[in-house]
Amino acid sequence: MVATDTEVGLLEDYCWQVIQWWYVLIPGVLFAVIDIVERSKKKDAPIPTRWIVWTLVAGLIVAQFLAYRDMHKSTQQEIASLQAENARLTSQKPDFTFEFKQIGTGAWEFSIDNPITKEKKRVSVKTDTVIVISGDLSNVGAMQSGARNWLLTVQPVGRDVIPAILQGFGNMKTITMAGETLPLDKYLPEITIKPITQGESRTGFLVFRVQNTPDKTIGVKGTIYKLSCVDALGKTHVFLYIGTGVNGGPIYMPGLSH
Repeated sequence: MVATDTEVGLLEDYCWQVIQWWYVLIPGVLFAVIDIVERSKKKDAPIPTRWIVWTLVAGLIVAQFLAYRDMHKSTQQEIASLQAENARLTSQKPDFTFEFKQIGTGAWEFSIDNPITKEKKRVSVKTDTVIVISGDLSNVGAMQSGARNWLLTVQPVGRDVIPAILQGFGNMKTITMAGETLPLDKYLPEITIKPITQGESRTGFLVFRVQNTPDKTIGVKGTIYKLSCVDALGKTHVFLYIGTGVNGGPIYMPGLSH
C-alpha cells in the first residue's frame, strides 16, 4: 500500500510536533532541573545512565501524546470552523415568495398578416387556453438570486394535472392579450434572470398556453394553479393559487376570466 501525499504530510506534521515537545521536555525541563540541583549543591550531580535512557524514552512517549493531543484539538477546531462556515453559508440563501395579483384565462388567439391588404386577422383557437398571470416575485432570503425555469401546471376540479407551456416573444416590445397591450419589459421570465437582492420585488406577468383544453374547463372556480421557478442554488420554489372563477381583480385585463 502506497501512502498518499496527504498521509505523508500528516506524518511529517506529527513528527515535527513530537520533536518540538521532546525538545521542551528534555533539554528545556530536565536539563533545567539538573542545573538547579547542581547550583543548589554547588557541585556536579552525576545521573545514572539507565535514568538518562528511561528519561529520554519517557520524554518521547509524553511528547507523542502531547503532539497527538495538539493535532486532535487542531482538527476539532478546524471541523468546528468549517461547520460554522457551512451554517453561515446555508443560512445565506435566496427565498422567493410570489403574490398573485391576477390570473386571467381565455381562448388562445394570434394574428395573421394579410400580404395583400396589410391588415391583421385575428385567429382564435378555442381548443387551447391562454393563461396570463400577473404578480410580484419577492426575495425574502439572505442571498441575492435570479429566477429561471418558470413552470405552470393547472388542475381543474375533478381532472388530472395539465402542464402549461411558457410563451416566448423574441424581440417584440409589446403583446396584445384580449385587446389589452402588455409591455414585455414587465415579462417576468425575462426580468427575473438578473439577480433579485434581499427584500427586492419584481412586478410583472407571465403567459402560458394550455393545448387541447378549452377555457371553459380551466377558467372555473376551484382550479389549482401551481407556478414554480428555480433560484441560483437550484432550489425550486412553488406558489399555489386557487381560481375563483369570477371576473375582476386588482389588475384587470378585459375579456379574461379570473
